[in-house]
Amino acid sequence: MSRRQFGGHGYSYILDHIAPRMLSRGFTAEGVHDILVSNPAEVLTFR
Repeated sequence: MSRRQFGGHGYSYILDHIAPRMLSRGFTAEGVHDILVSNPAEVLTFR
């Protein structure tokens, strides 16, 4: 199920629009990766 089906932007919006905006505002590539990949992976890991 896609968020676009319900009138939203869909998850791709984050990679297509938000991540580039973060980079243009001074975030490092490592920082963006941490926010979008590493942190969610850590939170969603069930131990």
